Amino acid sequence: MSKELDILTRLETALRGILIAGGCQTDAGANVYRNLEYEAAPEAALYPCIIYFPGELSSGYEGDVPPSLGEQNNFLPVRIEAYILDDERGAQGQALKGDLRKALAAAGDFGGLVEELQGYRAAAAVHSGADGYWSYVSADFTIFYVTAWGEM
Repeated sequence: MSKELDILTRLETALRGILIAGGCQTDAGANVYRNLEYEAAPEAALYPCIIYFPGELSSGYEGDVPPSLGEQNNFLPVRIEAYILDDERGAQGQALKGDLRKALAAAGDFGGLVEELQGYRAAAAVHSGADGYWSYVSADFTIFYVTAWGEM
């Protein structure tokens, strides 16, 4: 297994840990998907749910600190989209936004695999539909990790 896949497995484990029984404010971790369009998710598992999208891996940005000889920097952008039933105030969306941040902070360095999470940004918005209100929460960040030259 590649280091990238190991990191994504740990990310999914962290997201699946977002449960009220685990000390979070929501149970969004009950339904976690990778690269699944919202419309394709099973209807019974839409609210709450978390969908994460790993982006295109790059091996460096201009101005980044060069790794040691024989190593390379890796930057993996990730987008998270989450959905939860809510009311017009958006309290559940804000709670889920906090749960995402808490889960990523608790994951730390993903068992020593990750140097750091960079550029974390998150937002929540309330929407209304035929079935009432729901919140959409998005989060974007980049996972920075180092591998031996040529590995991913």
